[in-house]
Amino acid sequence: MDFLIKSTLSMALLLAVYHVFLAREKMHRFNRFYLLFALMFSLAVPFISFTIYTEAVAQAPLPARPIEIQNFTIAPTPQQPVDYTMPLLLAIYALVTVALALRFAKNIRHFLRQVNHNPSRPHQNATLVLMEGNVIPHTFLNYIFVSKEDYEQNTIEQELYTHELAHVRQKHSVDILFIEVLKTVLWFNPLLYFYKKAIQLNHEFLADETVVNQSNNIVIYQQLLLQKAVPQMAFQLASSLNYSVTKKRFMMMTKATPKSKALLLKLAALPVIAGLIYALCTQTVAQTSPIINTTVFVEELPASQQSSHAATNKVKRDSYYAGVRIVVKNDKRKTLIDKPYEQLTEAEKDKYLMDVPGPTQKKQLTAKQYADLKDSTTYGVWIDGKRVDNAVLNKFSITDFAFYYGSAVYKNAQTKANPQPYQFNLYTHDYFDANLENSYKKFGSDTYTVVTGSYSAPKKATDSKTKAEAAPPKIAEGFTNTTDTVKDKADAEARRARVFAERAKIMKQRETLLAKRDSLKGSRREVLDGAHVEKDSAKAQRERARAAKSAKKS
Repeated sequence: MDFLIKSTLSMALLLAVYHVFLAREKMHRFNRFYLLFALMFSLAVPFISFTIYTEAVAQAPLPARPIEIQNFTIAPTPQQPVDYTMPLLLAIYALVTVALALRFAKNIRHFLRQVNHNPSRPHQNATLVLMEGNVIPHTFLNYIFVSKEDYEQNTIEQELYTHELAHVRQKHSVDILFIEVLKTVLWFNPLLYFYKKAIQLNHEFLADETVVNQSNNIVIYQQLLLQKAVPQMAFQLASSLNYSVTKKRFMMMTKATPKSKALLLKLAALPVIAGLIYALCTQTVAQTSPIINTTVFVEELPASQQSSHAATNKVKRDSYYAGVRIVVKNDKRKTLIDKPYEQLTEAEKDKYLMDVPGPTQKKQLTAKQYADLKDSTTYGVWIDGKRVDNAVLNKFSITDFAFYYGSAVYKNAQTKANPQPYQFNLYTHDYFDANLENSYKKFGSDTYTVVTGSYSAPKKATDSKTKAEAAPPKIAEGFTNTTDTVKDKADAEARRARVFAERAKIMKQRETLLAKRDSLKGSRREVLDGAHVEKDSAKAQRERARAAKSAKKS
């Protein structure tokens, strides 16, 4: 469908430019090139793609509520009625296309039979095919079909030979075959019929121009055309002498277009082509600013509560953050602190750094939980930090995963790409061992960036619609809220370890992408992956904030 819309729109605009600016001017060679280019360009437009990157400030989405799945049931999806509309349309298209292809082959076969069953004579760089009966001269490829009787009596005017030889030398039959093939495949596009008419008429302009330039007697040639004017031949692949003998064709013989005007008219098509490329072939990709590496949004707490952020084990914290550069910015992105961890005061460490996480313990899904996660309408699934199709779970078993956690997604945070009300992250044993198991021992990035700001609780929803959009989806039967079930500090520590590990991994991925982009060697796919890294970073930040709150509650 995208191909049909883009190609048809391009054909229509370029044909309009032709009739408004070019068709009435004597610039036939350029017009021939333009018409063929318009067709080929319109067919290629849907497959051309350019990416424009724009700078955007990343905004953290509304937080998702962490949950753990236990015993839950999924209502069976009602069976949808079978829609036969598309198969029927495809069948109709196939039948019509086959019929037109047979007609096209029949026309080709007709000319080949005429060549094989009639005598022929060489004539300059063409071949004359002598046919019985009263035949108006016409051309197909290198063959000129003329009346045998007129040829033997030498009554065929030289202007007619010149006209038909112009069709042969300029290979007009190739243009007609090209447009006929397009009509066979895209027969439902009416614009192709207008293109064929314009191309054939321009062919006659070119042939007439050749005759006029050689004979220098326009009046006699025009009278000859009127004498030969008879109803058009039935075969559509030939270039015929009497095609569209009209006042417009006669006027074009005497018309002159100044070179300066012709140049301006030729340039008039460029803005349209450029506009089509921009409108149909470009896509804008927003990428976040590379200034921030790993960002943690923290709440500016009252002075009476800031002491609660002090680490209970300062030796452990010093080892965890050793060698890490600490960057602190306010909500307006103004840098407040930018120095190594070792240069921070104890008050700054307590105020801006989160407690060192504890070790993460492995946990495994039940068979029922794993089976339910295959429902793509309800659950979005990530494996080792990468979004995957739910069907990929069929290639794994429960024992392949060492750890998991899930979230319920707010309705206004659901996207077209990920519309599911729940999202779950699964981690394989290799990933867990490499990134999660020992993540509590050392911060996984060279830079730790903190964005501070005053926090104000969101306003309470006043109407039912606002409440529905603001609230997260209802927990399915058997779901329990993780933040409500965490009873001890060990669970909170495990959650913080997981968040820190995720953040470290995201940081490494982002630094790699930025390095590649800065050296102009990063591919478009790598830059797009950077956007996913930013989303994962915001998600890790939310998880860490919730882990801190859980620790305080415990």
